[in-house]
Amino acid sequence: MRLVWLLAIGLSVMSGAAAWAAKGDPLVVTANNVNVRAGPSTRDDVLFQVFRDEPAVELARKGRWVRVELPKRKRRGWIHDSLLAAVPRAAAPPQPKAEARQPAAAVETPAAQQQPAPPAQQQAALPAPQPAVTPPPVTPAGDALAQFRQNVKFLNDRALAVAGVDLFTDVRQIDPSTVQVVTTDAWSVIPESGQQSYANALLDRWRAAGAGGDQPTVQIVDGNGQVLMEKRGPS
Repeated sequence: MRLVWLLAIGLSVMSGAAAWAAKGDPLVVTANNVNVRAGPSTRDDVLFQVFRDEPAVELARKGRWVRVELPKRKRRGWIHDSLLAAVPRAAAPPQPKAEARQPAAAVETPAAQQQPAPPAQQQAALPAPQPAVTPPPVTPAGDALAQFRQNVKFLNDRALAVAGVDLFTDVRQIDPSTVQVVTTDAWSVIPESGQQSYANALLDRWRAAGAGGDQPTVQIVDGNGQVLMEKRGPS
């Protein structure tokens, strides 16, 4: 039962927990190449991009969008809350010294954004994310599989950190719309509702990566390639 609970925490981190934060709360970016927009919708201009583990502070929100201040860059903008996670105040990432802050040049590379978000209080069991010393390389535009692999690795790293188990071992694209995520025996201990949540989160990430055409599909498979669960939906 404890393993099930810990794996659920891993899912909450992947999905983001910014929906449970409040004005002034410390947040952290949970993915690479995240667009910071001029307004709270995908129709608004991309001002620049930020990277995983970059600290942010909530200023306001509108629906699923959060207006944040990015201390490292001395800039503000809107980010979808699925790409932010709440950080307990006691474990908030250290802020860089003022003299060390350098404004970053805006990156005008649009990319689809992502979704859901469970409880911030569950994240207390996780090690506090630390800001990256140097930003990771930008994923080439259109490389949907590479972006999706990063999300699956992020989820598996959290499962390993909080539960001591590998949950996913590989990602395979079998056609333009379908990707398979290979799971371990740990999948069998997760109740069906939890499996559904993981599968839905993975489908959201595959769709948000800009892959799958009109019918993006994610299959959860075992080591032998047997399909354990399949999720598909319109883009």
